[in-house]
Amino acid sequence: MFCDKKQFEERLVGETKNFWIIATLGQITDGGYLLLVPKKHVECVGAMEERAVERLDYLIDETMGILYKEYKNLSQ
Repeated sequence: MFCDKKQFEERLVGETKNFWIIATLGQITDGGYLLLVPKKHVECVGAMEERAVERLDYLIDETMGILYKEYKNLSQ
């Protein structure tokens, strides 16, 4: 599903050189959920190269910071 950008393009809320940031379907809470999907196909997070995991950690921190600013009622 994530190999073809056209399948999720309307829900794409951001991207970096290495990751897509995709809004999920059917949000349950204010602010909903986001998927951080690597552009390079991997079987699981454990199969990612160390540098890619570091980039993912950074992207998670940045994304959470934006969400906390936008949705102040989110619990940290």
